[in-house]
Amino acid sequence: MFKQVRSDRLRGYVVWGPFLRQDSEGMAERAKQLLPDPRVRHYWDERKRIAVGLVPVLHSAPNLGWDVYLLYAPGVRWERKDLRPPEPTVYMHRKRSREQGIFLSGSLMRKRVGELLKDAK
Repeated sequence: MFKQVRSDRLRGYVVWGPFLRQDSEGMAERAKQLLPDPRVRHYWDERKRIAVGLVPVLHSAPNLGWDVYLLYAPGVRWERKDLRPPEPTVYMHRKRSREQGIFLSGSLMRKRVGELLKDAK
């Protein structure tokens, strides 16, 4: 995505956490190489607080909000101190069992990012 969309207005925030047995902070540190773009920031969330905060936002109970991709329109701010993010403009996931959101599609995500950036001009 970041290779195709060169806009300096595009930002990425990746939150890594221990969701699978092999997940660790060291593994997350190495995984940063998958998205080495300077517009992307990486975070480690040992206690899965962000994933828990996503449950009511994504209406995903009892499942934690992980392996999800959230797009926000320019200007949306995450200001809540309780770690609950705002409602995403677009929500995609990689879990086939979910009914909410859209199953992850790279081409659809690039299209929606382009629309959001164009609308922000």
